[in-house]
Amino acid sequence: MKKASKIIVTMALFLVILFSIPQTAQAANVSFKTYTSSGSVTTYSFDPESTSFWVGGTYLQTGVYVFIAQSVADSCGYSPGICDGIYGTNTKNAIKLFQSAYALSSDGIVGTGTWRTMYTLRGSWMFLTN
Repeated sequence: MKKASKIIVTMALFLVILFSIPQTAQAANVSFKTYTSSGSVTTYSFDPESTSFWVGGTYLQTGVYVFIAQSVADSCGYSPGICDGIYGTNTKNAIKLFQSAYALSSDGIVGTGTWRTMYTLRGSWMFLTN
């Protein structure tokens, strides 16, 4: 009986310690790099929770964040056509297919979950701009 009691106490202490360790929070920012044919590299680091960086729907329709979303989708096999930084029908469809493949809400909007998934898959890649 004493041995069983020690095991129970040890397990209880282990559980107390385990649940008192703070869980690692997701990194606040995601980052992607672009480069030009002349060799210039730019890093775009941002908080994907901020709607200022969301793409599609009533959010960004043009620019570098659209280009990054297009490039990541394309590199994962979901072609938006030309990666030109313009959110059009092809981009929306590619994003929706990407989202569906990764069990995200398939709304065509690159929001928090989609950005985090893209970062996990391609955050270390560099994408060529002109």
